[in-house]
Amino acid sequence: MQEGTSRLKPKNGEPLTGHFSAIWVRRDKAWKLASLTESRIDAPPSPADRLAMLEPFIGSWSGKSDKISLQINSKWNAGKTYMLRDFVATSEGREIFHGKQVVGWDPKIHEIRSWTFNEDGGYAESLWSLEGNVWMVASKGTQPSGKTTSMTQIYKFVGKDKLNWKLKTVSGDSPETILEVELTRSR
Repeated sequence: MQEGTSRLKPKNGEPLTGHFSAIWVRRDKAWKLASLTESRIDAPPSPADRLAMLEPFIGSWSGKSDKISLQINSKWNAGKTYMLRDFVATSEGREIFHGKQVVGWDPKIHEIRSWTFNEDGGYAESLWSLEGNVWMVASKGTQPSGKTTSMTQIYKFVGKDKLNWKLKTVSGDSPETILEVELTRSR
């Protein structure tokens, strides 16, 4: 009888650890495996576990920078496997953009990813990373005109209900623009 720990490392995925018990039988002057039992020791984190670090974003956030006002509402879906965000930006009482974003765990690349859809028909795909208490969101998108856009967003929490948001964009041949807004959570 043999017992031990097994470790399987899939090509695209996290290693899985398990326990095994084997029974070997000697037949015809050779050892042959008669029985093998395996069980997993640790289960990989669920999508909800992986996204739990996004909990500080949940709620209604608002802020103003120069003439631009920003409103972001974030909530979980029923299983907490996706964070759903609605955002609206206005300038002098006029809506300048409005959209929706879905943030989730991508099991294929093992990263947090988001998909953003603007009311004007533009869209973007982003990768999220956490460095200390700062979230970096790198995006590539397409405007309604077909031009491509690259964006970097930086979210820095400066308290439980305060968040600094910085946006840098490069759109086609257009120069880089920077928008900074201090957001406050109201609920």
